[in-house]
Amino acid sequence: MTQEEQIIINNLFEFWTYIGGQTGTLTDAGHYRVVKPEASDWPGRVFNINTAVADKKALADEITAEIIQQKFPNNITFTGSDAVLFEEHLDGFAPRIRQKGMLIRLPGYNKVQESSGLKIAPAQDAAVFAAVASQSFKYLVDPRMVEGCMKDERKVKLFTGTENGTPCSCGMIFYDSAGIAGLHMIGTIPSHGGKGIATAMTVRLLEECISSGKTVCVLHASKAGEKIYDRLGFTGASEVITYSRM
Repeated sequence: MTQEEQIIINNLFEFWTYIGGQTGTLTDAGHYRVVKPEASDWPGRVFNINTAVADKKALADEITAEIIQQKFPNNITFTGSDAVLFEEHLDGFAPRIRQKGMLIRLPGYNKVQESSGLKIAPAQDAAVFAAVASQSFKYLVDPRMVEGCMKDERKVKLFTGTENGTPCSCGMIFYDSAGIAGLHMIGTIPSHGGKGIATAMTVRLLEECISSGKTVCVLHASKAGEKIYDRLGFTGASEVITYSRM
């Protein structure tokens, strides 16, 4: 695993661990961790699997049994190089989400034209943020999970964007223990797509990272989002793959 890949996946897994800890939904099973919210698809995952264990099949079978019994979410996430080591043991699973892990060195990023009509401000209402995120990503985000992210601005900062008074965009920053800034949950509701809103939100988050003195920023991008982040100067380092039982 390259250093960049390690930096990116560490931020993501530490973020999920932090959310789970703040909301009482985290299980640390030793060789893996689980976040299982009661009424939220996000960020329900099995993650941080120790792919160095000697008996990978036994570990995969243990996790599979818990998923079949609906004790764990039906989502297992790996970084690309770990997926190669573990995939053959995931009987009945297939990749459901493929994202690109990306990284940028700050303070430099490419200035691009932003949406002029978007007003971005720190999020004050967890329910509003959750509603925008749910519409943007087409999965359920429980306001209680968002509230867990709003407890300490030294760790997580949340932003919402409005256009003509309508909440239409969201984004958040997670500062991990290594001092890396991770951009997460950058979304735009479908009715406001194609206006450069996601770009404007990303720029706002980057500026916040710079003002906080951060020098490295990471994210994981959908195929559509890659074009935005490429233009801003992010470079791809690895895939982030989520498997689900079919």
